Amino acid sequence: MILLLTDVFLLLTQVLLWLVVGLVAWFVLLKALPRAFLSLLVLLLILVVLALSFVTGPPRDGGVLEILWRIISFPFTPLGLAIVLLAILLSGTKLTTFARRAILIGLVILALGSFPFVAYYLAQELEMEAIELITAAPNLEAGGRRVIVLLGQGTTRSYLRPPATNAFVPPQNASPLSLEAAQMLARLPLQKVEEDPVLVLTAFLQNTTPEVNLDDWGEEEILLAQAPPGPGRMPRRRPPTALTDPGGAIPDEGRAQELEQRAQELERAAEEMKRRAEEGESRLDDLTRRAEEGQNRIDEMKKRAAEIEERAAELKRRAEESRARAVEAQERASPPADGAAPGQRATPASPASPAASPRPKPKIAITEEAYPILTGQPIQLTERGNRLIYAAQLFQQETANNPLIVVSASTRPDRRQKEGERREDISESADIQRFLTNTMRIPASGILLEHNSRSVRQSAENVRKLLADQNINYGGQITLVTSALNMNRAALTFAKVFDEATIVVRPTDFHTLPPPESIGEELATGTDVVERQFQASDFLPSADALYLSTQAIDEYISAFYYFLRGWIKPIVPL
Repeated sequence: MILLLTDVFLLLTQVLLWLVVGLVAWFVLLKALPRAFLSLLVLLLILVVLALSFVTGPPRDGGVLEILWRIISFPFTPLGLAIVLLAILLSGTKLTTFARRAILIGLVILALGSFPFVAYYLAQELEMEAIELITAAPNLEAGGRRVIVLLGQGTTRSYLRPPATNAFVPPQNASPLSLEAAQMLARLPLQKVEEDPVLVLTAFLQNTTPEVNLDDWGEEEILLAQAPPGPGRMPRRRPPTALTDPGGAIPDEGRAQELEQRAQELERAAEEMKRRAEEGESRLDDLTRRAEEGQNRIDEMKKRAAEIEERAAELKRRAEESRARAVEAQERASPPADGAAPGQRATPASPASPAASPRPKPKIAITEEAYPILTGQPIQLTERGNRLIYAAQLFQQETANNPLIVVSASTRPDRRQKEGERREDISESADIQRFLTNTMRIPASGILLEHNSRSVRQSAENVRKLLADQNINYGGQITLVTSALNMNRAALTFAKVFDEATIVVRPTDFHTLPPPESIGEELATGTDVVERQFQASDFLPSADALYLSTQAIDEYISAFYYFLRGWIKPIVPL
């Protein structure tokens, strides 16, 4: 508690000091510098940020430059421009007739973007450009892999994750006996075991000490008996061999000595087997003793659990008694009801009345039962998430070409990085990989992650560098999967970065349907052609239509910016 108060005091001190520094700087600038110079300084700052963004691209590092860029670029968005124009009109500033008319025309044009039929038209034009780029995938070069580049930025939402499960670590005080017993059990043949493992181990130990008949053993059996048995290795029985020569002659004295030597070796082998049997019996006794100890511990834990339940019931009973005494004391302290004698308690109207025993409302929290349900859900997808499913479908269709999905996305700007987490751990690429492996059943070996791209240009450059570093032969072609709205710009960007490679376009996340006249009669006719039915609501403004038209306008502006930077070539030379 003391530490928390200290932290709050330090934070408030820092905030106050920053306010003081800001006010002093503001006062000095206003007094020391003329307003015209300050306006010029602000304009110069804006121009510097715009110039830097033009040369190096919009800042995406979450720092001060990105904040300045967002502030400066906000008026250039449809929503920002509408707010600025409305603010100018409502401010009462004297405007010329031409300026007022221009602002009104601008507001009308922006208002048109909130109509569904206008938003549908803008999006359909962009998506038809993507459809025109679709071609059949050519054959791969020899030894090439089918590389599917998935532009995954903004396709998933950050949500709760299941806790990391730790791998089992054997205890340091594990005795060698338990390990040996596990090894002996592991050497058992594959069978359906329905009996007690102790009995199975006993049978195994009994099978390792077969009865020895000297008359039935030959030279090979003696040598096998002398050698220590390996895993699953047991002396094999052979048909008995005769101790006489083929002619039936009685062996000579040298032969008798040889047999005596063999008999001694067999005796030693028998003693060794007997010793092993005794060791097995002692191990079996130890396992039995440990099983009994474990059962005793279980019984003891059950006993303690019953005692804890009894204590909990006792505490609950005491709590009810305390609550009843508190209610009784409150009733005694309250004034008597009308008509009641002094000192006589007023009978409450209802024992369970809320006024008699008020209870605070329970605090809403994630319970132990709700947490695994929340964390066990699949990765949450946005309206752009269909490209993840489509990329997995393309992967399954290209299994003969050793496919590889390259996921290109960056870290989440709204995701706080905890201590011990790497930048790759909080990237959107990691969440996309979890979705592909857990939900779409794509093997982890078929996914390659790229964590440092927040724009199409960065994705193209980083993917090419990643494929080169990994020595991946993509067969002279790249399959590109992204939304249909920005597929045209993405395809032109990848074609410029990958030089002579063929870009196989696979757009998805469609918002519109292609017009019926764009579908030939040889492809589909009649009920096979899906058409959109215009409704009266298409001529009423909606937030969804404004969002879609904003996306379309933003794509047009981005394509213009890429063209100015020389990153795309809209006109392909013949």
